[in-house]
Amino acid sequence: GRVTALGLVPVPREQAALAPAPFRLQQLESPDVPVAARFVAEAFYRDIVQLQDVNEWADWELAILRPALRCYIEAVVQTAAMDYTSGITARSNDRLEQPTLDPMYASVCLMLTCREDDGVHDKQCETPLTRVGDELVAAFVELNVQEPDGELAGLPVRPRPEDVPLVLEKTEPYVLSLSVHPAFRGRGLGRVMVQACEAIASERWGKDCVYLHVERGNVPAERIYDALGYREAPYKPMPGWARRVLGVPDLQYRCKRPLVPDLQYR
Repeated sequence: GRVTALGLVPVPREQAALAPAPFRLQQLESPDVPVAARFVAEAFYRDIVQLQDVNEWADWELAILRPALRCYIEAVVQTAAMDYTSGITARSNDRLEQPTLDPMYASVCLMLTCREDDGVHDKQCETPLTRVGDELVAAFVELNVQEPDGELAGLPVRPRPEDVPLVLEKTEPYVLSLSVHPAFRGRGLGRVMVQACEAIASERWGKDCVYLHVERGNVPAERIYDALGYREAPYKPMPGWARRVLGVPDLQYRCKRPLVPDLQYR
């Protein structure tokens, strides 16, 4: 592995065994940031709107609504992908540019991939498959450091003054953008990605906790975090009016402490 222009931490070759066969855990390299951003946007927004009670619609109505709906969803996904691209890049570069932060703490982005001929994407779904070279992307996660105040990265809620740096000693590891492609869900890959982040935070960064947000009512995600030992952490939630204006769902802020990772990352 190598450190790229974005400062993303490589996954050492000897760690290939971390991922269940035939999947491979790989670092995100800078040329692949737009691909990863598109993958996350597809995972979160492809099914954002769905037609209900299709049998009650006339054929001519469906002929108009379905193409319009596809165009709308594609616009939402493209907008989200551009936002994720700029966000991943900014979070990585910001940490490299701040002298108070050790470069070791630059954002780490991990992808779980497999080859198309591995035959593990047998589920039928509307979300397109994402490719990096000859690999299919099954899952993605980002790990960075943030002050444990419960605020979401990238939202204009309470901007940090330019003359107030992010101090390393006041930050903790934070997991975000965990996403698994619908064709690969039900295989425990989300748990694998979270455990990989825990291992990085503990073994490489020397931290004893990890923070994250999870949407209330997202049962699969809540089950993963419950099973891994994440508990609600105190924080001042965003006001309801601000959530509605910014389109932010109702979230829980969770923390796992102490970390006892099942995976070792050295």
